[in-house]
Amino acid sequence: MTLKGYEDPDVEILLGKDHVTVLVDLRGNGERVKIKAVKDKLYLFDEEKKEVIKIIDLPTRVKPESLKFRVSLGTYIINLKKEL
Repeated sequence: MTLKGYEDPDVEILLGKDHVTVLVDLRGNGERVKIKAVKDKLYLFDEEKKEVIKIIDLPTRVKPESLKFRVSLGTYIINLKKEL
């Protein structure tokens, strides 16, 4: 789900044995993106505009406290541990 006039960013979800990796193409959004995981959803917010960029449905429940990410050439690489 994409909100508020943002172009729908490309998303790829990779499942590992005990983790989920989500790749999101957010070129042009700079460092103002906040990411939050809740159960089986991932929320991307534009902190500057105070708007939701995208809500991503995950194929499994994850541990929100395990969220780690890095940015490479505008692509957010988000790693989460699965809830077992």
